[in-house]
Amino acid sequence: MKKVLPLAKKALVRLLGQGEMDVKISMTSRLTEIMRITALNEPLKDDNMKKYSQSAVMAFGKLSCMAGDGYLKALSMLNVFADVNLCVVMWDLELDALLAELFQKY
Repeated sequence: MKKVLPLAKKALVRLLGQGEMDVKISMTSRLTEIMRITALNEPLKDDNMKKYSQSAVMAFGKLSCMAGDGYLKALSMLNVFADVNLCVVMWDLELDALLAELFQKY
């Protein structure tokens, strides 16, 4: 598993910036689950964490529309975000504008 996780994370991060909104949300959701499983013992590199954070905040925008898979994935990601304290990681990376955007959504 230790050999596979870095490869999976690298592939998922690469897919974050590609495709349609649903694909981006799905890739962000998968990365969120990996972070939940590893409990940030094996975090993403800083630049990849920034990409992930941007995608997560974008996905949280789907919480305003309860229809479709995007809502359920965003809700699940939000629960993991809170459980794993990913906001603290964003703060450590000085993603202040992104944090402000996140809190403005609520």
